[in-house]
Amino acid sequence: MNDPLAAAERRRQNVQEELEFAQAMERYCHDHQRPFPTWGEVLEVLRAVGYSKQNAPKASEANGDWQHLCATLKEERDRLQRELLEMKEEYKAVRYALYALMPSDVEFNEEEAFAQLGKGPSLREFVAELEEKYLPKGGS
Repeated sequence: MNDPLAAAERRRQNVQEELEFAQAMERYCHDHQRPFPTWGEVLEVLRAVGYSKQNAPKASEANGDWQHLCATLKEERDRLQRELLEMKEEYKAVRYALYALMPSDVEFNEEEAFAQLGKGPSLREFVAELEEKYLPKGGS
């Protein structure tokens, strides 16, 4: 759904189209000595560069599309919120474990730790490894 390459291509295409339209408007204003064209003239330039009005779908079709799109977006939002909550809980557990396991004279660089995220074991595996390594055997 969120393809970064496709999004970048759309932005690039939009920039090209915007530039083409802006140049066409400049030519129109210059050729017709109109520094402030009317909306009708803007529409004329739009048509000259190839834009035309598309037939709008029926209201019932559009509503169904919007309802489906809204439902999909809500599901995606809810999924991301759950992932964020899980990440916050894991982060809290790691911080607790690190502070509990470290001697007080050790400094912890959170920026560096965040930079390393995703480059090694999962947070749960990391915490389990720390607990196994530093907690006394047979209990907490």
